[in-house]
Order: sequence, then structure tokens, then C-alpha cells
Amino acid sequence: MFPHETEVLIPVGGIHLDADLAVPDTLRGLVILGHGGDADRHSRRTQTIARWLEMAGMATLVADLLTPEEVHDDRTTGHLPDDVELFGRRLAGLVDWARAHGVLGGLTIGLFGVGLDAAAALAAAAMRPHDVAAVVTGGGRLDQAGPWLSRVAAPTLMLVGGLDADAFEQARWARRLMHAAVEVDVVHDAGPRFDEPGPLEQTATRASEWLATHLATVPVGLR
Repeated sequence: MFPHETEVLIPVGGIHLDADLAVPDTLRGLVILGHGGDADRHSRRTQTIARWLEMAGMATLVADLLTPEEVHDDRTTGHLPDDVELFGRRLAGLVDWARAHGVLGGLTIGLFGVGLDAAAALAAAAMRPHDVAAVVTGGGRLDQAGPWLSRVAAPTLMLVGGLDADAFEQARWARRLMHAAVEVDVVHDAGPRFDEPGPLEQTATRASEWLATHLATVPVGLR
């Protein structure tokens, strides 16, 4: 069955974030995919990964972490916010919103992010250790999550592109600082953005397997 999709406007920290919520008939959890870095929520990479997650029985909340006004300001000034703490707080706000949402409140929650958004996902997981059950990151920029790594409690899968040697070293470095269970997996022939057709499917497959395994639950109040 195709998931039920709707656009939502979510209040977070005095602003509103645009997002797309997809809820399949059979639910194993909710995955939040936040975008404040190198892609918006309509990118091919994001949409492909979201569809794989939904086919695996997970609801998805795909959200832009910047408002349209902030994006417009960047086009004028060339200074797009590059603030992991800001993005992490906004992701944490999305987690809070999901927890209070009637349909989603009983689901376990996972986070997915690539590049700078990967660092933000780890920061948000550290900010909400009792609400985030699993994380998948793609690529580098994990150094930006340094202050939060030791506080992440959720099992984390770190995907690194086979063509991105720096990302592999960053993942190894981050794993040494984390107390949570961490697995590092190489996606062969993938670059830092994971948007090549073959590697993108590998990324979607590994992410959906990891998240489905760690988010599997009996949803509260849902059939």
C-alpha cells in the first residue's frame, strides 16, 4: 500500500518548518530526515531513501531545517546558516512535535542525515537520548558533532562513501568518542553526497535495514 502523505508546517523554537509526513498502513517506527545542509527535502537522494524506508514499514518526516526566509536571505547574502547546534535543536524540536502528535506519539523514532545533517542528527540524538532509538549518518562532517558524540545513546550506523577517504577517517574518529553501539559501513563507489544511482540504492537498503531492526515495535494506539 502507498503511504498516506501530507504537507505539514511544524512549530519549532519560534519558527515554522516545512515538512512532508508519510504514514504507511503498517508501522514499525518513524524516521525523521532533516535538511539544513547540502540538499533540501525534495532532492532525489532524500526522496529515494524516504520511499525505501516507507516500503520497510516506517513513517517518514522529511523536513527542511531552514525556513524559506532563511533560504531567501542566503540567496541575497551568500551566508547560509552552517550551525550544527542550531540544526540539532531544530531536529530535537521535530522529535518533540512527533512525540506530541496523536498518530506518531507511540512510535519509536530514528534520525537520518548526510554531511552536515549527519552531524546535526547526532547532536539531536544527544539532546533527546530517551526519544531517539537509532541513527544513520552518511558521509563526513562528523567533526562538527564532536561536543555531542559522547552523549549519544542510540545505536548508530555510519555509512561512508568508498570514494571519500576523509569520511572514513572521520567515522573512525567519531566511533572512538561514542559510548553507543556504532557500526561503520562502506558504500562502494559512493562519493560524499551518496547520490550516484547504484550507491544510492545501497545506501537506502542499508539505512532501511538498520532502522527497521532498531525501531521495530508495537505502536501504541495503532493497529
